[in-house]
Amino acid sequence: MNGEFESGAGAPVGSGPVCRARLRGGGRCALPPSPGKQRCFQHGGARGIGAPRGNDNAWKDGFFSRVEIAERRRINDFIRGCNAVLERIDAQMKADPDWERYRATRRLRP
Repeated sequence: MNGEFESGAGAPVGSGPVCRARLRGGGRCALPPSPGKQRCFQHGGARGIGAPRGNDNAWKDGFFSRVEIAERRRINDFIRGCNAVLERIDAQMKADPDWERYRATRRLRP
């Protein structure tokens, strides 16, 4: 088995770790992985692969950036707080005995 090639892949079988990429034919790539990686250089294990951290080349509008998400959450929390205050005020007004008379004169919804 040592020294044999697996379905024309290119690396001897049993010669250590192999690339974990699946091939179109259904098999696995038999090339050794790049140092510190799980895949060979042909399947994305090369150094410097992918976009750099903080890549601004793909920036569109920042709607999903951490800063914008945090800002939207802060604004939504503020709105929820305002709505809670308004609901408390509304409950206090409806608990007042003069509410029905006030509502009738103002034509307010019940």
